[in-house]
Amino acid sequence: MEEVLPLSEAFEKHAVWFLTDTDPGRNTYVSQIYVFENEEATVYSNLSSSSIEDIIDLTDEEIVQYAEENATRIKKGTFSLDITLDRLGQNTEQIDVIFEGGKQVNEFPFEDALADRNSATGSEVIGEEEYRKEIEADETREIEDDIIITTTEIDYGSRIMTLGLNMVQQTIFDTTYAGLQTTDEKREEAVLTHVDESFNGFKLDDPDTDKENVTIEEAEERKEQMRQEEQNQESESDLSVEEAGNKTANESDALSQDRENKQEPTEDDVQKFADETERMMKLKQPSINSPKRSMHHSRSIRKTTIRRLRP
Repeated sequence: MEEVLPLSEAFEKHAVWFLTDTDPGRNTYVSQIYVFENEEATVYSNLSSSSIEDIIDLTDEEIVQYAEENATRIKKGTFSLDITLDRLGQNTEQIDVIFEGGKQVNEFPFEDALADRNSATGSEVIGEEEYRKEIEADETREIEDDIIITTTEIDYGSRIMTLGLNMVQQTIFDTTYAGLQTTDEKREEAVLTHVDESFNGFKLDDPDTDKENVTIEEAEERKEQMRQEEQNQESESDLSVEEAGNKTANESDALSQDRENKQEPTEDDVQKFADETERMMKLKQPSINSPKRSMHHSRSIRKTTIRRLRP
């Protein structure tokens, strides 16, 4: 008989899990299907009224195919397990299974999405052709067979599930399911997987685990650090915009000051400029005797020239 498996090892041995009631029967609703494989988690949601009886005779591969065909929301990415210690700080009280990062894909019928868009407050009513163009211009959306597919990033810390200490085990027909109860007090739910006769139980990982993907109360601290870094980046961006605005304002003030320093000329300034101009013009005019000297000089030259020409 196998030992009780810690959750991290249970995910390695059992790939397919599902979310259902703590006291499930054959008609109990399956709200989510999880696949843990190759260090990644895939979460299938919105399964269109699936029940345990719909999947009870399926293999793991067939359950995954069923989920692919019926889910309208799929999340996939790397994951980790974060331990929360009890009040004494000695033992594990619960474990959050969270995404480290990844992608989320949602599917919506085209007609329903268009109706929702046009009914939204403040939205301009548009037709099908305009809406198709709007989607084609959006890198996060595409249309396939009248189904709108949106793809978005998954932030670190996005919760997959939170499991507590209570184990659940139930045999339906001849199939045994086992798992751990969630900590959601408003819903009595459990995450279960198919087990065989060698099963001996599941438990939460202990604080002294050596699993690399298991941390101890780091998720909230890391998320807070990431939020702080994001706020700092936003503050730096706002400061840059403010500095640019201040620089523009200072340059505008300096220009206004220059204009103020360049005063308009007064009437006295205009009169002084006119007087100075008139004085300079008088200095450039020739004197009264200048023409006579010029004429006398011309006659002298003429006489000299005549004498030279005489034989």
